[in-house]
Amino acid sequence: IDGAIVVGDEYWKPVSLIVQSADDLLKTSKSKYAISTLEALKTAGEMGLEKVAIVALPCQINGLRKLQYFPYLAKHEEELGRTGKPVKITKIEYLIGLFCTEKFDYGNMKEILEENNIKMEDIEKFNVKKGKLLVYTNEEEKKIDLKKIELCAGCKMCKDFDAELADVSIGSVGSPNGYSTIIIRTKKGEEIKNALDLQKGVKVEEIEKLQGFKQKRFQREVNRRKENDEYISFYWASDYA
Repeated sequence: IDGAIVVGDEYWKPVSLIVQSADDLLKTSKSKYAISTLEALKTAGEMGLEKVAIVALPCQINGLRKLQYFPYLAKHEEELGRTGKPVKITKIEYLIGLFCTEKFDYGNMKEILEENNIKMEDIEKFNVKKGKLLVYTNEEEKKIDLKKIELCAGCKMCKDFDAELADVSIGSVGSPNGYSTIIIRTKKGEEIKNALDLQKGVKVEEIEKLQGFKQKRFQREVNRRKENDEYISFYWASDYA
């Protein structure tokens, strides 16, 4: 590959980036709990990169597969009339999906944290466990009730916990501390598997539990929208494993 599309951050606000070295890649490794665009893919095309790998959320993997399967739609924006030129989309060589239960609205999360006397620039790490957002600074660990933080609206309609359409899916669920769970899904994924030192022993039931959690939340949200006569997007209707 000529580069990787990843998500960096500015004080935990996600930023879409292209990296072309291992050192730069390591700087982007921490988990961010707000959503990001993937605009760096378009930038990669403008830079003339031929092949990239992309690390993305399950919802984004879904959209990226559509870019691959519908090349005409991938090249022509809604605003095509502005320049009349098709967008150059770099070839996506590998899709690396992340485990994801939900993402939070960045502005709301920042506001809630400030109410708890936590500044974004002081935070060293986030984690989510048992309904709490764990926030670590160099001085202390604080727990925030997840119910107080606003979810991104689309997360309630998402059924995909473990990025089923990716080449490989990666997350911490099902593995001991210090390890990641890796699910190999395609022939491309096999190439990545052969480059890594893997061990067996993932607790599959822990993954299945969160798959079930997202499925139930999705169904509840569909029912709620039906009862309130709200708009329901059938985005998943075009998905084929």
